[in-house]
Amino acid sequence: MTTKPASLTKQRWPLRVVLLGVAASLLAVGANVTSLPGIGTPSGATSTHNGTTTTVAQGKHPPSNPNAPLVIPTTTSWPLRGCGIDSMAVTAHPSATRPIGKCVVLEVGDSLGNDVGWGLGRELGGYHDLTLVQKDKSDTGIATSWYYNWTQQLNKYLKLYHPQLVVFCIGANDEQNIKLKGRILTFGTKPWITEYGLLVSHLVALAHANGAQTLWLGLPVVEDPGYREGIELLNAIDRASSTQLSGTAFLPTWAVLAGPGDSYQQDGRIAGHEQDLRSPDGVHLSGYGEDVMATFVARELALIYHVNVKPERPVVLQ
Repeated sequence: MTTKPASLTKQRWPLRVVLLGVAASLLAVGANVTSLPGIGTPSGATSTHNGTTTTVAQGKHPPSNPNAPLVIPTTTSWPLRGCGIDSMAVTAHPSATRPIGKCVVLEVGDSLGNDVGWGLGRELGGYHDLTLVQKDKSDTGIATSWYYNWTQQLNKYLKLYHPQLVVFCIGANDEQNIKLKGRILTFGTKPWITEYGLLVSHLVALAHANGAQTLWLGLPVVEDPGYREGIELLNAIDRASSTQLSGTAFLPTWAVLAGPGDSYQQDGRIAGHEQDLRSPDGVHLSGYGEDVMATFVARELALIYHVNVKPERPVVLQ
């Protein structure tokens, strides 16, 4: 279960002030990431779908629209191994689609990842050549390796399942301090931002080194205002840090279940009826919310990678 850190109900910080330090801190992250093996420097391009422009650029130049996916294409030498998932198609053949092929998609994350994974299992269950491996762990995060080490776990899953794509949905438990070599890095400070960005980029680099492309899902809007500010900070870090290598993408989900002005909403209209979208805790997704989110992710997966895959029973908000 994803829980809000107890201190967040009392803690408030001006988000704009905190975000001022993100850009400077992420420059340090980028400098370290460029030394990781396999970094690519693809040329920029864009493609438009459903009224949203998918920006294809180097990871250090995020698009101005925070609700648009950010895609860093693969190189021509990417090992596809019979799988059709290949972000190079965004630039090479922007209007073409091809069969999904025989693919393994590994989905990892926390309990919000569970929600997304369960929905994807229903929406993509009809594709027998597409194996979805869901390996989420509730109450975990990137910031607490002393409790659950995601680097070790991801490495194990990569060796065991050999996925062509890793989907990350994690971070809802990470609004807390980081312990680093006997030091305590306070959440939201510049040292914390820098370290967290490195943790994100290292997970992506690990998948990359094992021949997998990555799709990092941004976190959705949450109810509590203080908690929400922290989620926005995490999304900003994730967007910059998860798209430093070729074959990577960041997909924002904030607006998928949001109300007017990207505000939190508990209910939504589906097929002419009001339905719960979120759990009572204001964080997790209901069954309907899972299906709406999974429909969105499945459609974006098809658009980002230009593969012929559709949600089996699409559920959308009216």
